[in-house]
Amino acid sequence: MTTNAKAEKIFARLLDRKGAEYFNLNPWDVLQIPFNASTSAIKKSFFMMSRAIHPDKNQNSVRSNDAFNIANKAYKMLTDEDLKLQCEEILEEADKRIAQYHDELKADGKAPETDPKKLEIQLRRTVSKLFAEVEHHKKHLEGVRQREERRKHEKDTQFMEEINRKREENERWEAGQDIRKQKTLIQIKQRK
Repeated sequence: MTTNAKAEKIFARLLDRKGAEYFNLNPWDVLQIPFNASTSAIKKSFFMMSRAIHPDKNQNSVRSNDAFNIANKAYKMLTDEDLKLQCEEILEEADKRIAQYHDELKADGKAPETDPKKLEIQLRRTVSKLFAEVEHHKKHLEGVRQREERRKHEKDTQFMEEINRKREENERWEAGQDIRKQKTLIQIKQRK
């Protein structure tokens, strides 16, 4: 397969398939590696993929930039210790959910899936769903944070407007008081 054909195949998988924005949250799927891949296997997969899709090799196309950023993010998620721990927690949760689902099937008298290939697909789908749930939760929290920030800004603005309104009122009252004092003094002088 030529480099261009290989790149196009990767572009199609990462950018064109339905639900790509959610499947691309799963770093194992992006790099097409097993969940128990070693650090060297992760690096090898990333470097082989990045060689094909790197923007410098694809005339700096937008698709190339997008695909490379997706692959780079997946690589970082599996090589940075903190991010990898988060990914492994998601994997563990997926295992728990599948086990729970199989227990429910058994309780209903149904046979759970035993075909290893189908179990792998089920696990990959569940992991992708969990990554999507986490991303959705992050976006929700960001929205909440932004709304709180807007409310705080609006309250601060209202508070400052109230302070300015009271200051202006006081200035007008003081100016009016000076005028009243002057009128009173004039009236007193006129009476004398």
